[in-house]
This record gives sequence, structure tokens and C-alpha cells, in this order.
Amino acid sequence: MTSMRCCVWLLCCSLLPAQAVADQLRQQLQWQLGWVPQLQQGQYRLRYDNDMQLTLNTRWQLHAAVRLQQDSVQQESAAAGWWGSTRPAFFSLQQFRLKYQHEQHSLTLGRQIIDWRQTDTVSVADVWTVPDQQDLTDTAQQAQPALRWVWHANVDLPALEMVYSPAAVAPWLPDGVFALQRPALSKRPEQAQRGVRLSQTQGAVQWSLFGYDGVDLLPALLPAPFIPDWFYPAQQVAGATAQTQLGSWMWRAELAKIRQQITAGAAPESQHGRYWQYVVAAEREWYGEQSQWLLLLQYSDESRRQLMPVASLYPDFGRVFRRQLLGRLQYDPTGDLQTQYQLEWAWQPAQQAKVVKLRYQTRLNPQTELQLSWTAFSGSEHSVWGQYRQQDLWQATLQWFF
Repeated sequence: MTSMRCCVWLLCCSLLPAQAVADQLRQQLQWQLGWVPQLQQGQYRLRYDNDMQLTLNTRWQLHAAVRLQQDSVQQESAAAGWWGSTRPAFFSLQQFRLKYQHEQHSLTLGRQIIDWRQTDTVSVADVWTVPDQQDLTDTAQQAQPALRWVWHANVDLPALEMVYSPAAVAPWLPDGVFALQRPALSKRPEQAQRGVRLSQTQGAVQWSLFGYDGVDLLPALLPAPFIPDWFYPAQQVAGATAQTQLGSWMWRAELAKIRQQITAGAAPESQHGRYWQYVVAAEREWYGEQSQWLLLLQYSDESRRQLMPVASLYPDFGRVFRRQLLGRLQYDPTGDLQTQYQLEWAWQPAQQAKVVKLRYQTRLNPQTELQLSWTAFSGSEHSVWGQYRQQDLWQATLQWFF
């Protein structure tokens, strides 16, 4: 099936006009090697990304992106969980959307990423994105099928955005050093999703108000009489985001009230849970004659949480960064993004658990980039990061752009 999908995609590309492909096609090939010294385990990943954007005429645009990936597979280690990938080889349609733009409004149909975030890594406004959590220290986004309409009359009035999705795709759960023993995820959300947002930029302030009625896109696992069952709780979210410049610092904040419900089909009786969640972030940049520094600090928490009385047999990775202080310190010695040094961390004060990631990346030439990284985990056995404390990870990644 994977090879068939790949052949269909290549055939479609070959049928496009040669000039359109040459002008709008972006491709990337990535070769990644990983090594866990404590487990004496290694991993490789070969990934090809093809991103194509075509302007069909003055009003219509087509955007398509695919991924072909091959991973190594390792055996289970009883002492430290799994090492390897839960998806050894796959061909994925990352995005495929058709956009119509006319004066004050636009309409986008197809598989797309809808991003309402203001903050980084953790965002209460990121209700639409299906999580791609293959690497918990570098969370990414998946697209989902949706119809999106945006109307913006003028700069004095807020932009209005409305989104509808009939059903989301299944999320990619953690793999590599982050995978644990669990049943295979074969289900995907079947509930429809609806959302509306008002957003505006007024001087140095950007703000938005949003509402969402749909489903929690992170699956939960309920015990059943014979076989545990995956389900996606129904979810309603009402929230706000804001961003402003105060002095030398850029400040961002998000606040939302979240209500979740398990229907009678997934539980003996209807169960409810609700809570408030907030995220606060501060960012600053310093400039030398050529060099550039960036510091980002962020904290998220929740309050007045009323839990649903259910037992989960799998960690809720959607909340893995909550009640943690996240940070990023980045140094660019030349100011042209050719070479970067980066320090990232997530610290959970209550359990003294943390993950620290050091990364170095440099452009070897205009078409090639090298990345080297080291990720270290520490904490108690029952903390989020402590369960991976025997799995410090070294990685080397080589990327070609063409």
C-alpha cells in the first residue's frame, strides 16, 4: 500500500506542467542516526518530504505535501520500554488543500493545518491540530480534513474565521525512546468539529477570542471487561489569546476553559470533566554587531480541575508539558542563520524532573545542513521525564534541500 501511494503521487507530479513544478516544488531528504548509550541501542530514520504550492490563477491556489519515511525497528527492552518506531515505513499525505481568495474573504478546503496558537510547544488555543508526538521534545503538527472560511473587512474590524471538520485523522503517538507498551491505535476520531474565532492586530497588541466544539484529539484508554478500548472524549473549549511588546520583551498569554465528556458508548455512564488552563510566555532578542541571542521562557498550568472518574492505562502526553517551566536559549554567531547553538529545557519543579536538549546546527553549503544534538532526562521514577532517565539520546541529522 505504501509503495502504491508513492507511485500515485509521483505520477500526479509528472502530469503537472514542467514550469509549475520547477517554480513551486520544495524537496527535502533527511538522514538521522540516534544512539542511547545506557541501552546500547541505535536507530536510524530516512525521510523524504515533498512540498508543492501552485498558483492556478489570481484566485485559486493548490498546496500539497507528502512524506515518505523509513525507520529502523528494535526489539522490546523489558527494563526501559521500547526503542524504535511504531511505524517502520509509511507514505503520508501531509497536506492537500485548495484555497480560493477573493477580496475580503478566503475559502480553503482539504487536508490542512489550522494554527490558532500564540505560545510555543504548549497552547490551549491549538484545538485543531492533530498531534504528531513521535518526539516529545520536539512536538510537531499533523493536518486534518477541514473547510475553513476567513473574512476580513478592514484593519479596524476583527477578522472572522469559521472552521468545520467532519472527522479528524488518527494522531501519531510517541515512538523511539518515548514509546511504551500499549495496544495498537486503530481508531480515529469520528465526531465532527466546529470552531469560530475573532482575531485582530491593534498597534502592538494582537488578540483573539475563540470557541471550539468537537473532540479531544489525544486518545485516552479505558479498561474494558476483556480488551482495553481507545476513545476520544468530546470536548468544548472557550478561550482567548494575546500578544504584545513591552519594552524589550515580547509577552504572550493564552487562557481557556475546557470541558470534556465521555459518552455512554465508551463508559458505563456519561462522565464529565472540566478545568481552566493558561499559558504565559516571555521572549527577548539581543543583537550584537553580527551575532544574535534569543531567550524564551514559558509556563503553563491548570486550576479548578474536576477529573473524570476513569483509569488511564497510558500516559496523557497531551499534558506532558503542563506545570513545567519551558525555556530556549539560542545563539547565532553570524546573524544569518547559517550556524546556531541552542539549549532547550522543560523543568517540573514539583517532582524535580527535567529534560535538557543541546543542539548545534550549521549549513555546510546552500543545499546541506548538519544537526548534532544530545537529550538528557532526569527525575523520579513516577515523573514524566524520570521514566526515560535511562534513555539519554545522541542524534546526528544530515539534511539535503533541493
